[in-house]
Amino acid sequence: MKSLLRWGLATIWLVVACTAEDEDLLSAESLQRIARAQGDAQGQEFAGDFVLSGQRQGCDCPELDVVDGLDLCGVLGVDAPLLPAQASQHEGLMVIEISGTIALLGGVDRDGSFATASILDASVINVGGEILSLFEGAFDEDGFTGQLTNRFVGTIMGEAIDCRADSLLSAKRIP
Repeated sequence: MKSLLRWGLATIWLVVACTAEDEDLLSAESLQRIARAQGDAQGQEFAGDFVLSGQRQGCDCPELDVVDGLDLCGVLGVDAPLLPAQASQHEGLMVIEISGTIALLGGVDRDGSFATASILDASVINVGGEILSLFEGAFDEDGFTGQLTNRFVGTIMGEAIDCRADSLLSAKRIP
């Protein structure tokens, strides 16, 4: 009986481990979970206004011949010296808004670490899809730093595209 119980527990552990390993953090379902998660921070210690800079790290988006001048890596990656950003916090819930264009929601812990997410509708003329975003990082006494990954899933002029761009973001608190 004990060996049957061990076998059952081992099977459950293996299924859970494989499922967690295979989960795409940039799927809509994962991002919805991240956006609803609450951390263990209290108060509003991490809230404030910031000046943010970004440096694009990598991008696997294709060059598109169908639309002249459209650079998906430039659209999805953040490569800018100065952008306004605002962090709003209520207890363990966090909203980080960057340049008035994207608001990422999620949780923040008392140690300053955070995970936030956003799903944006990217449907415009001849483009259909979503921009799925995950921003993970940490606050310190001066501001915050983190990795932003944006994923475009959709079609452009009938061409199916699923690609990602990573950016390193660093923000300094405005006194």
